[in-house]
Amino acid sequence: VVIGEPAVSRSNKKEIFIRPLLLGAIVHSRPVAVYYGGSGGQTSTRVFAGANDGMLHAFDGDGNEKWAYIPSNALPSIGDLATSTTPLIVFNATVDGPITLLHIDQSHDGIINGGEDAYLIFGYRRGATGYTVIDVSNPDTPKFVQNINVDGGYSFGKAVVFRKCNKPEGCSYADH
Repeated sequence: VVIGEPAVSRSNKKEIFIRPLLLGAIVHSRPVAVYYGGSGGQTSTRVFAGANDGMLHAFDGDGNEKWAYIPSNALPSIGDLATSTTPLIVFNATVDGPITLLHIDQSHDGIINGGEDAYLIFGYRRGATGYTVIDVSNPDTPKFVQNINVDGGYSFGKAVVFRKCNKPEGCSYADH
């Protein structure tokens, strides 16, 4: 859980107020809904969205935040926000890029069932360079997989995932 400090009011610089929602602006990152299978045929939903507070947020189907992930690539931008001396809210792009879901859907039902793998790949637009991959196979315990370097360039585009088949007889969907 990440807790923010109260913001300073623009109208009266001595007045302190607590914002009801401590969530950065979601500007270019489009939320991605992911469906998870459960016991007895029940499904649960997680909605993932990057925000300009430096975090990738995970919400349940009712809109409650379950966790927030701070990628190491966003730390310099977050540091800039923390050390700012201006009383005004400064916009600083961080986790602002598109999100790609890679779901190895062996049951072909669009739901992440037990044993299936699911990964989120997201960029930062101008907030940082490269892309980050996290494993969201379990909706409650995200795991860092890797940072993908783009040779110092920003990550404005949506990541595209494809398979390369090196088998002479061809590859099946389940080969991964």
